Amino acid sequence: MSQRTPDVVVEAPSRLGLTPISRRSAKDSIVDEIRSSIMRGTLKAGVRIIEHKLAIDLNVSQTTVREALVDLEHLGFVQRVPPRKTFVTRLTHRDIDEIYSVRVPLEQVVIDLLATNATPDLTGAQRALEGMRRSAANEDRIQFESMDLEFHRALWAATGNRTLANILEKIVVKLFAFGFVMSQQIHASRSHMEEQAEQHGRILALIRSRDFQAARELMAASMDKTWLNDIEFLEETTRIDAGEPDTPDS
Repeated sequence: MSQRTPDVVVEAPSRLGLTPISRRSAKDSIVDEIRSSIMRGTLKAGVRIIEHKLAIDLNVSQTTVREALVDLEHLGFVQRVPPRKTFVTRLTHRDIDEIYSVRVPLEQVVIDLLATNATPDLTGAQRALEGMRRSAANEDRIQFESMDLEFHRALWAATGNRTLANILEKIVVKLFAFGFVMSQQIHASRSHMEEQAEQHGRILALIRSRDFQAARELMAASMDKTWLNDIEFLEETTRIDAGEPDTPDS
């Protein structure tokens, strides 16, 4: 009988006064494994994840699996359905509508707060924009989605308002996690990604030139277009997956 993987590895302090390099916990490894499986398309949207089966497969405790799933829920990759069911995130039409109805005005508040800062730090947004352009050129949808999220996170951080950034993180991350899932089933063209990247570039240029009203309007237009795109992707994946069992209720 094989030994179970320890949940957490604790290292003794160094006698030289150096800070030990911490090893990854089993929970973090599980988070990475499940997230990678979702992003590779091995685990598809709506598939149920059963804790005790996963614990057996990974040779860890069910408690460790449960903790990993809590982290994955916070990251937007899984969703819990009462009483104790967990599924790979699959948003409904209503979910997407509700998220965007809140996200659009909050993203405009981000622009308003940037307007109050004489020198907002936009270096993170610029790096993410360059990453979006490279990913579009390479037709790497997963990396593109990741850089798109980092672009918005950089703008949220530049406001200096942690409460707003935390609220947006909680509601927006689900959209991007679902985007990762959908990217394995729906091919987004290079031209579509390039168009999105350039629209983000125009928003950033308007913020830099301090034309905040135009930036605000373009941000809203960009969000509205992304809203429609997400609905179209959802409808397409629904047609592809029609008849698959174990999908969460709407």
